[in-house]
Amino acid sequence: MKFILTLWLSFLVLPALAASPCNCSHTIGLDTYMADGKRLKVQAGDTVCIEAGRRPYLRLENFEGTAEEPIVFQNCGGKVTLGGPAVNDGIKILNSRHFRLTGTGDSAHTYGIHIVESRPGSQGVAVYHFSSDFEIDHIEIEKAGFAGIMAKTDPNCEGTADRGAFTMYNVSLHDNYIHDVGGEGIYLGNSFYLGTKVYCDTFHLPHEVKGVRVFNNRVENTGWDAIQVGSAVEDVEIFCNQIRNYGTANKHAQNQAIQLGLGTTGRTYNNKIFGGSGPGIVVQGIGDNFVYNNLIVNPGQEAFNVNTRQTLPGKGVYIINNTVVGAQNGVIREYVNKAANNVFYNNLIVNSSNDWNHLKPYTDWTIEHNLLTDVGDVVFEAALENNYGLSQSSRAIDAGKDVSAYGIKTDLLSNPRPQGSSYDIGAFEYAPTQQ
Repeated sequence: MKFILTLWLSFLVLPALAASPCNCSHTIGLDTYMADGKRLKVQAGDTVCIEAGRRPYLRLENFEGTAEEPIVFQNCGGKVTLGGPAVNDGIKILNSRHFRLTGTGDSAHTYGIHIVESRPGSQGVAVYHFSSDFEIDHIEIEKAGFAGIMAKTDPNCEGTADRGAFTMYNVSLHDNYIHDVGGEGIYLGNSFYLGTKVYCDTFHLPHEVKGVRVFNNRVENTGWDAIQVGSAVEDVEIFCNQIRNYGTANKHAQNQAIQLGLGTTGRTYNNKIFGGSGPGIVVQGIGDNFVYNNLIVNPGQEAFNVNTRQTLPGKGVYIINNTVVGAQNGVIREYVNKAANNVFYNNLIVNSSNDWNHLKPYTDWTIEHNLLTDVGDVVFEAALENNYGLSQSSRAIDAGKDVSAYGIKTDLLSNPRPQGSSYDIGAFEYAPTQQ
């Protein structure tokens, strides 16, 4: 009888109260650690409130919204706090589609959901088991044993999660604060795009991800990569993230600020990266990889690492209008590169050695209108205050190439390009009316 009562309590969800300040359709009580959408008859468009207070973990499964009416999970009545040194995943979401997990339920808290810790090897937020079409925002995650947010369904021996059998669609991760985690800050999609036997004794191709937006996240003090996206083959944008002190474990090939993993395409732009043990941005993608308007300051190794394998025919890697300060080990290095028609345009390279270019002589690159200089010569607005916008006397002004054909028509601050007679070099366009 005691076992039956405990199981029943674990699925208890309180009905919405008429006077609820959060417009709740359902409320997950503070003593509830697991909720099943089918069992609770949660409908598309419902708001499922998570009662404020401390609980060890929360497991959500079988919630099915629609594109027009997603299910919303939000904190209510204050901040929701989860996790602990023995907790395996602070929030785990399984077999769910068309939902939003948000910490915006109380205006007093920017991050209304806070995961304080998880056991070694586990995640802050884990989205697994055929979940798709979701948004996660305004959550603070710290001291996760491995990833802050992990979202993927790994292959299984039955093949039901293989490429063609399952696709993850429309993933939006934004406005989260992830810090002091053991592995990646954000780990989205599978790393083994070309296939693996890691999960079974037989060869499997992991599922693809289509429709990715990773933006406005603060990611700091990650043991491994700050942001890693893999197998994301279509409609991918990674932008306006701020990354500090990545790769603290200094593990080889796992210490990048942003990794565009195997199988990944799309646009990586307007990101600010400050300090870390490894490369700034690593491109292992399939081509049509646009990397522009990024500020990379003091990476532990090169600013850009190109290591592509299988690529789209004729599609290249386009590294344009970035500002790089204090890069170690050169600015751009290339290992495997099967992409064609690659370009390196309008990049501002500051306080790097003259030996900045480590591209292979036999690969397909066009290199034009880059400026190699030092801080005193380039004249930033206030470099000591991390303001790397151009001042009025900078040599980078009007010295760039017209790159509008690549879809680059604004700068890191969303100022229109060009402001003068031509594009400026670097991530910032000098805009005297907006200084």
